[in-house]
Amino acid sequence: MQITKKSGRKRDEACNKVDVDADGYVYCLRCEGVDHKLEFTHVDRVKRHLRETCAKRPRQEVVTTYLPPQIDTATQNLFDKMFALWLFSTGMAFYKVQHENFVAVSCLLPPSVKIPSQHLIRARLLDECHEDSPVRMRGALARRFYSLVTDRWTDTNGFAVINCLAICGQHTFVWSLFSVNPPFQHPVRHCLPASSPCRPDAIVSPPRATPCRPAHHRLPPPACLPTTSTSRVSFKQWDHLKRDPPTGDSDAEVAKIRERVSDLERERERERLIHSTRKAENMAEKNCLLTQQYFSMIKNKEDKNEKHDTEVAQLLREAKTKAERSEENANTQVRNLQTKLDDMAKRALEAEDALKD
Repeated sequence: MQITKKSGRKRDEACNKVDVDADGYVYCLRCEGVDHKLEFTHVDRVKRHLRETCAKRPRQEVVTTYLPPQIDTATQNLFDKMFALWLFSTGMAFYKVQHENFVAVSCLLPPSVKIPSQHLIRARLLDECHEDSPVRMRGALARRFYSLVTDRWTDTNGFAVINCLAICGQHTFVWSLFSVNPPFQHPVRHCLPASSPCRPDAIVSPPRATPCRPAHHRLPPPACLPTTSTSRVSFKQWDHLKRDPPTGDSDAEVAKIRERVSDLERERERERLIHSTRKAENMAEKNCLLTQQYFSMIKNKEDKNEKHDTEVAQLLREAKTKAERSEENANTQVRNLQTKLDDMAKRALEAEDALKD
């Protein structure tokens, strides 16, 4: 015997919770209430009844999981990067990530948070943080003065290793680290390699080192840094200091540049004074305009008051005239009434005399 299947789509699961009687009415198997008379053709209405209007619908949503929501990939990548940056900034060894105490602490975190492994920290995260460090360094040192500190020491091979640090306020950045042979004092230009993440615009008054000059000109070779020295470096824009390449007379060049800097400062002060004067003139003009507007408002108000007084006086005169006319009319009416009363009294007397006769 072959079983034949009915054609058409498979019925929705919501249809299993309702039934249809002989007249086509659909009633719910839970609350036994009639929903509609469309049989199984209106599935959305059946679902809405089971979800919202059924008297015996569940009052609490079904608990699907007891775990916190999963974090997305972007949040996990940000966590990995910040975790690696914390390791690099504090100088901690990478193997400490697998320390038993740290592993015990990480077990308290939700399962969705994954601690980066040593391989991930040494490979991708180290490269990403190293690429981001010049950006942070340029942002912190931009348009500021900072100290360029060098410290020379000798490694096991007899090479002179020079640590060059940029100190700006509470921030310290590693500018460069390189080795040279033989170990002796080197000029300041060795501390500013072409591969450095930043490029200063000028070196300002370094003691026993390079004279003050813009960095886009070559530095004189005789100037050298001592074993431990500090140089002030400026990130201000010195594009306006266009001049010829320096000659051998460093003191004359320094005096000339300082004189030009003083001229620029005086020019800047003059521009500031001009700007302040213009601002004061604009404020005075604005105050004068406001004063004129105020007096104009007062004058308009006085004119309005005078006009109002004139209108009131005219109304009073008209009222007085009307009152006088009304009084005169009343007196005339009183006199007329008195005359009529006299006539009536006279006629009454005449009538009385006639009756007596």
